[in-house]
Amino acid sequence: MSLIVTYLQEKKNKPDWDQVSKGTSFQKTIWRQWDRLTINNGMLYRKFYCSDKDDVDNFKLQLLVPKSHQKTVFKYFHDVPSAGHLGPDKMLSRIQQLFYWPAMKSSITRYCKECDQCAARKSLKRNKAPLGQYLVGEPMERVAIDILGPLPFGSPLQLHSDQGRSFEAKLFQDLCDLLKIDKTRSTSQHPQSNGSVERFNRTLLSMLTFYCQNDQRNWDEILPQVMMAYRSSVHASTGQTPNMMMFGRNIFLPMEAVIPRPDGPNESTSPETDKYVNELQDAMSKSHVLARKHLKQNSEYQKRHYDLKAVKSELQAGQAVWLYDASKKKGICHKLTSKWKGPYVVTRKIDDITYLVRRSKKQPGKVYHIDRLLPYQGRNPPTWFSSRKTGESHDGIPRVGSTLEEYVRETNGHCFSGHIIGCKGRMNLPARGMAD
Repeated sequence: MSLIVTYLQEKKNKPDWDQVSKGTSFQKTIWRQWDRLTINNGMLYRKFYCSDKDDVDNFKLQLLVPKSHQKTVFKYFHDVPSAGHLGPDKMLSRIQQLFYWPAMKSSITRYCKECDQCAARKSLKRNKAPLGQYLVGEPMERVAIDILGPLPFGSPLQLHSDQGRSFEAKLFQDLCDLLKIDKTRSTSQHPQSNGSVERFNRTLLSMLTFYCQNDQRNWDEILPQVMMAYRSSVHASTGQTPNMMMFGRNIFLPMEAVIPRPDGPNESTSPETDKYVNELQDAMSKSHVLARKHLKQNSEYQKRHYDLKAVKSELQAGQAVWLYDASKKKGICHKLTSKWKGPYVVTRKIDDITYLVRRSKKQPGKVYHIDRLLPYQGRNPPTWFSSRKTGESHDGIPRVGSTLEEYVRETNGHCFSGHIIGCKGRMNLPARGMAD
């Protein structure tokens, strides 16, 4: 390193290979990037070019960190509360804004894998049905919520939540009507329908767990620090930090206060208001364009990956189904309770993955995801949806048949499992077959 620093300080040409061939791999890697190296305040920096490859002047200076000091960087960008034990991708995107060393991605990945606290928080993965998609074009267009909190940046165009009582209350509905907010909801007991907020909740709880194990009462004191870590990290879907998306700039990180800053334009003088506003608008516009591009690419990738193990199925209006219900009731042992309830009847297909389902005429229909529905093939299919009038039902659902003669004619005397045949009040045939 001293040889390279000396050559740069004396503004000499790139040293010959013979002069560095006996050096460390660190020194050889730096030597290969000679054109990107510079000295600033006696410190060795590397030019890190930003996303726009055509703009050669758009770069940041990364301080080169020797191996002996890399653990200190890991500590401040992974272990402390303001780092939040984030994964290797987010950790890399934050570190490379300030520092550089050869093979930093592999060393960061290895450090995260060797972190005992991260390993203890790993969760199991489950595969389900084909993934639905919803893309947005700008911040505050659609906000997914779980627990409603203050919205200091204005009201959104759309709110998406689960079917919790708080969100279904009349007060909440009136508030949305007053603020002209389109209120949507996820299907019951299917958190994937509100996947963005559920994934964030899991990330937030994971980050808080690292710092609240000894005293869980102080989680609210840790929250601002872990949120700073999240908001200053590049999001995988947008390719931008939440701070950049919302404010048009990234925040000053605590680690930047303890390292020497390279010389640059005088940042203490405030630019003219109009110029600052224009520059901020340009920066936010560029970040939103990049975010939309990343969102589309990432959404397509996630759907392809998710659908690899997905099984596409379809239900028909009037079909009897089981409903998976994992809800717990007080005084009843959850482990000794059947999870599949029914039979229910599909009254309407809303889209490829959601259906309106009813248990009886008196009960209102509810929307469920197809992952929680299973075709009913039992001996006691529901009879309430069959009408005495041929070809009609209480919900306008066509019946399989209406008389014994029609049943024989349609099935040729074979078993017909999963449907009930209304016989104008004379009899109800068992679903598994017909008596001779």
